[in-house]
Amino acid sequence: MAVINIGGEEYKLTCGMSDCNNNMHTFMQTRKSKAENIEKGCCTQCKSSLVNWKRIHKNDISDFDYTKSALQFEMIRNVYWGIKEPSHEMIEKVRNLGYDNLTNKIESRLKTTLKKPKKENDWDGRQTPFDSDNLIMWGQHATGTCCRGCLEYWHGIDANAQMTDQNYSYLKEVLLEYVKDKLAKL
Repeated sequence: MAVINIGGEEYKLTCGMSDCNNNMHTFMQTRKSKAENIEKGCCTQCKSSLVNWKRIHKNDISDFDYTKSALQFEMIRNVYWGIKEPSHEMIEKVRNLGYDNLTNKIESRLKTTLKKPKKENDWDGRQTPFDSDNLIMWGQHATGTCCRGCLEYWHGIDANAQMTDQNYSYLKEVLLEYVKDKLAKL
């Protein structure tokens, strides 16, 4: 079980974790939130509507600054954007890859993780570990590209549709933005 300390509080890392008082929410709908008629796109805990989902679902990499800020409203994404910091070794592994090898590794990871439609993958939602020391996997959690469920929610790509080359190309750019962000901070 992966646990993180945030402001003196320990949290078990889950997609549904939230701390609405500190502006860290959860948007993934559950059976409970559906039963309570919480509008899709609102925080399932405090019911706040914070994200322009139509804007994000355009998958426009030139508008990634907005997408990045919106992702950070969700607590699990926020953990990987700014609370957890990669080790020196993690950063060096990425730097030593070089750009071409990094993009190839990202593409390969996306195709491994997201290829199967959700209905054909009993492991969807569990294929990207929270406690990995792999910056690409951290990036998948930070950007909502870790599983088909998160992908549908954050990027509007149907969880049961076949992935397209255009989908993979966009998602590769999203993950590259995350890696660049982390490298720039160190």
